[in-house]
Amino acid sequence: MIDDYELIGIRYKGSRFTRARGRYTSTLVEKRLDRDLVHNGCVSCWRDISCVALPRRFSDHSLLLIQFWTLIPRPMPFRFQSMWFYHSDFLDIARRVWSPLSIGSHP
Repeated sequence: MIDDYELIGIRYKGSRFTRARGRYTSTLVEKRLDRDLVHNGCVSCWRDISCVALPRRFSDHSLLLIQFWTLIPRPMPFRFQSMWFYHSDFLDIARRVWSPLSIGSHP
């Protein structure tokens, strides 16, 4: 069924165990029973997706928090190679490309 719905486990952070039973060190049993599954398409939309096991407070199970971080694309810095100054047609090309365009025109 997991494969049929294209579900996958994601990167896991936090406590290694999601369930604890017993109050004392001698009787404490910890296991990772709870899992996180997301659709395969989520990973392509949010590249930095992860699951965090929150501290246990009201239950013997940890709450699992799935975090989605969207990467904000930044504009590429302008780079210019000085070798273009030495190209014989540089000024003509620069004038043509950087000249104001009227609406509806094509470079």
